[in-house]
Amino acid sequence: MNPRPPIAASHQELPFRDPAYTWTTFEAFFCDFLNAKPTFTFADSGSEVQGKVIRARPFGRPGDVQEGIDLLAEMHGGEVWDFQCKHVKSWTPE
Repeated sequence: MNPRPPIAASHQELPFRDPAYTWTTFEAFFCDFLNAKPTFTFADSGSEVQGKVIRARPFGRPGDVQEGIDLLAEMHGGEVWDFQCKHVKSWTPE
């Protein structure tokens, strides 16, 4: 008989507030998230917009002029969406 070891849950939160979790790590995490090929649905000017990610990649290199764009995602249907990653502790309405 092969007894099973006890199962202990590991930490259940992502380390976003860990000082060692840098903006580059966050950006890489979000790129990996996009490469899991999620589908996004949101409202734009009263219309529902939906897009499924095919592939994502970083935009440019560190030091390049990026005009706020961090990642590019090729979407199903041929569109390319850009994403800006914000590694902040809280969001407030504008």
